[in-house]
This record gives sequence, C-alpha cells and structure tokens, in this order.
Amino acid sequence: MDDSTTELKKKYETYRSKVARRLKFLKLLPRVIELIRPCIVTLSFAYFFKILTMGLNVRKAKYVAGLGDIAQGNRSFFDLKDLLVDLVVCFAIFKALNHAYAYLNGRIIKTLNKEVKASLYENVLEKDMEFFDKYKPIQAVDTINQGIGAVQMIITSRISGTISPFLKAIGTLTLMSSTSRQMTAIVLILTPILIYAQNHKYKKRSKKGKEQVVEVAAKETEIPAFSKQLLLLVKSFSTEQQELQHFIEKAQHCVLPAPKPNKNFWKVKVLKSMIFRVFQIALTSYGALLMFGEKISFGDLLAFNLYFTEFVNSITSTLTNFKALLKSLVQSDQLFKVLEYDPKIKVHRSSRKAPEEKAIRGSMTLRRIDFAYPMKPDVKVIDGVSLDIKVGESVAFIGPDNSGKSTLVHLLMRLYDVTDGKIFVGGENIKNYDVKWLHDNIGYVSEEPMLIDGTFEDNLLYGLKSDESLDMNKYIMQANAGFLLDKRRFPKGLETQIHGKGIELSVSEKQRICIVRALIRDPKILILDEPTKKLESEDSGELQKAIDDVVNLKDKTVIVTAKTFETVANCVKVYSLGEGRILEGKSLRTNE
Repeated sequence: MDDSTTELKKKYETYRSKVARRLKFLKLLPRVIELIRPCIVTLSFAYFFKILTMGLNVRKAKYVAGLGDIAQGNRSFFDLKDLLVDLVVCFAIFKALNHAYAYLNGRIIKTLNKEVKASLYENVLEKDMEFFDKYKPIQAVDTINQGIGAVQMIITSRISGTISPFLKAIGTLTLMSSTSRQMTAIVLILTPILIYAQNHKYKKRSKKGKEQVVEVAAKETEIPAFSKQLLLLVKSFSTEQQELQHFIEKAQHCVLPAPKPNKNFWKVKVLKSMIFRVFQIALTSYGALLMFGEKISFGDLLAFNLYFTEFVNSITSTLTNFKALLKSLVQSDQLFKVLEYDPKIKVHRSSRKAPEEKAIRGSMTLRRIDFAYPMKPDVKVIDGVSLDIKVGESVAFIGPDNSGKSTLVHLLMRLYDVTDGKIFVGGENIKNYDVKWLHDNIGYVSEEPMLIDGTFEDNLLYGLKSDESLDMNKYIMQANAGFLLDKRRFPKGLETQIHGKGIELSVSEKQRICIVRALIRDPKILILDEPTKKLESEDSGELQKAIDDVVNLKDKTVIVTAKTFETVANCVKVYSLGEGRILEGKSLRTNE
C-alpha cells in the first residue's frame, strides 16, 4: 500500500511540475501581442467574427428542434415558413462571417510575413559579431523562423482555437440546461470520462496518427539563412538595410500550405467517433425516457443531442488548442531570447554623428591591445599588440592558421571591440566613429570570395547608393580583372548573370571581382584578409599581380594578411604573428 501511494505521489509531482513549466510560458503572451502590433486591429476583428460564427453555429440545434416539433405536431405547420426564413438568414450571415474571418486571417498572415518578419530580420542583421559567435548565423535564423512560425500559429489559430470553443461550450451548456437540467447533469458527469477515454486511446496512436500540419508560412517568406562569410560581407559593407529591402521585396506573397493528414489519422478519428457514439446512445436512451414521460419534447431531444455533440467537441477543442498554445509559446521563448540580446556594437544607432571626410586619413594606431572571444574569455587571441600604420603605407601580417591575423583585421574594422587597449583611426578612437561611416571608408576582401546573386555589375556596386560618375573600367584594371570586359566570353558584359548558365569563374576571378568591389568604394583603408587562401594553384599569377598592383596604390592604406611571405613581398612593412603576438616586424622598403 505504501509503495503504491509513493508511486502515485511521484506521478502527481511529475505531472504538476510539467504543468507548472508549461503554464509559466503564459507570461510570454503579452510579448507575443506586442510583437504582432502591426496587425492587432485586424486580429481583433477576426476574433470577433470567429466568436459570432461560433454563436450562430450553436443556433442550428434550435432549427432542428423546431422541425422535430412540427413533425410531431407540437407546433403548427405554418411555423415552418418562419423557421426556414430564419434558417436561410442565419446561414447567410454564418457564411458571410466565415468569409470575413478567412479574409482577415489571410491579411494577418501577410502582415506577419512582411512587416513582422522584416522587423525581426532587421533585428538579426543589426546584431554584432559577438552574437553570431554565440548563435551561429544559420542557428539564429532557424530560431527566428521557428519562433515566428510559432507566433503565427498562436495568433491565427491557437488563441482563437482556445477562446472561441470555450465560449461556445459555455453557451451550449446554458442552452442544454434550459432544455433539460437532468440530462445536463448527466453530461457534466459523462464529459470528463468521455474525453479521458478518447484521449487515452488516442495517445497510444498519436505518434503515428497525428495530423501532420505545416506550421510555418511558405518558404519564400522565411528569413534567409546566411553563412559566416556572407555575414562578414554584410557587416563590412554595412548593407544591412539593403539586405532587408531585398527580403521585403521577396516577401510579397505568402501561402499557408494545406494540412496533410497522416495515413493513420482517419483510423484515430473513427476510433474516437465510436467511443463518442456509445456515450451518445446512452444519453439518448435516457432522453427518450424523459420524452415518454412528457418532460421534454421530441424537438428538445433532437436539439439536446446536437448541443451535447457541440459541447463535447468544444471542450475537446479547447483543451487541444490550449495544449498546442503552450507548446507554441515554448517555441517562441527561444525567439524572444534572441531578440533580448543587446549588441555592444550598434549599427545605425551611434550617438555620434559621422565626422567630416577629412577626419579620416588612413593612419591606424594600436596601443597594447588584447582580445579574447566572449565565448572563450580566458584564451587571448590578440596579446599586447602595439604598432603604428602611417597614411598610404602597405602593411602585411603573416603567420600560420590561428595566429590571430583575421582577428586583428576584424578589430581594425570594429567588428569586435578590444578587451583591453585602444585602436585609433585617423588619430581618433575607433569607438567614437559611427560604425556605418567607418565601414564606408574601409574596403574589405575576405579569404573566401563571396558573390551575391545577380549580375557582375550588381556585385561590383554592392552597397553603393549610386553609380553616377563611376569609372568602373579604371577599378577593373586596377584589380587585374580585365576578363570582365571580354565581350567574346561575356557578350552581355557587366550585365552578365554571375550564376547564369554556362558561366564558370575560377577562384582567382571571383576574388578579383571582390577586389574591384572593394576598390570601387574608393576607401581610405583597404584590407585583404588572406586573399590567396582558397586559391587554385594555376590561378595564382593573375591574382598575385592584382594584389601587387593594389599594394602599390599611393592613395590608400593597404593591409594584407597571408600565410607566406611571397604573397606580401611588395608591402612596405611585414609583421610576423604567432599566438596573437607580433614576433617580428621589418620594413622592406620606403613608401615613396
């Protein structure tokens, strides 16, 4: 006896803690409502129409009862006309409300996919690199997409699917009570047993028999996933708003896929229906006894059966949707954790205005800077680095993988903030500059050539607001990318689609396009971060010439990182890095 009591207590505690964990997520509902503020008015009308539809649906039992009483002779045959007129009017209003609800629901989904998702995408794009070290780019986007999918289900079906049937159950219970209190008492006793019996059998088959419903919007309205390299491109070129606008243009149409029932769904439905019918037959038998005792009419019995069906369905629907609501809130919790992250380096929100163009001249000074990635605060990646880079100098950092080369240039671009020490650009602390303005004055080429979908011209002008008075041929030749002007190879010239049919580009050619893209912004500082790392050996000569030509530009400060000295042999200064420290530095020539 003691063992069984202990076991029951354990089960109860487990169940209670599970329910408590789920219920705590109800506190997220106000945040969900705040998130979908753009469609709150439409949502209110949709819910109102849904509740009215539920109310009219309950009235159908009244008409069935009237027809039954007329057939039994309890009411005059002349009442049939009024009854049919009421029925037609009620049906017309019901259909109109249903259409209105469906239309408003569609508007809500479109608003969620356009305005709300765009707002969330903008939020993700404005996170700093520290955030993306914690949440990988693809993971962060997946969290957002799953979260907004959960929010969409909460708004369009979970809340209304919980409130509407609950109100319908109350209304139906009231009508049942006015018809027969004895039968209503039996219903209140039988309903919990019935629901338990249905769900008990259903749970055993639920893993295989659940209706498989797609809970997110169409793929074209999902926030696009992006790699770390694409993220670096967006950050270094400050194109967050451009990427956001591109997403908004794509999210013009959204369609919710139709539910796809599992092959076992109908078996479960039949099983639940059979259990319900057994209970309904028992209730009808008792009602027949009351009818023969002249306590209720035949019409009342017909109406009560319909009320009973609606009541049980409403209670079941309320419980099912409430459980689904809690599950969706659990999924949305991860979304809010992402949104709560406050970036340390804020894009487009700097309190300092962009300085005049003359304020930045390309000089850079590092004063005993230290840096450790926030995910590994005890591991110094940059350790006590100090150096001066003069205006117009070409400076190289060489060293093996994990020596701190890429991290150093990321600090110079303020993709991260130093842990200790200071960085000055043009004599001004780098933290005092507006981030976007700073990136507009720094050209960046990453180790992996990252090209966007579109034409050659789209890639070359990426991040620029206007292409007026640009001598594109000049920059193309500076980067040794004359192949872009080869009409025999590319008859459409710069209008050639970069991923078009038959277009094949080597790694060297892709990287040279990236160099043109950086040069065309006419930056004061140009950074080439291991430009030859992904290089195919047969292409090394053409890309090396491009690097040498860029290094010799007199109007820019050029910083190059590489593994070997040969890549940076034409630089004015070369520093050797190891374990985040400058091991050696030497001047190869003067910057004439």
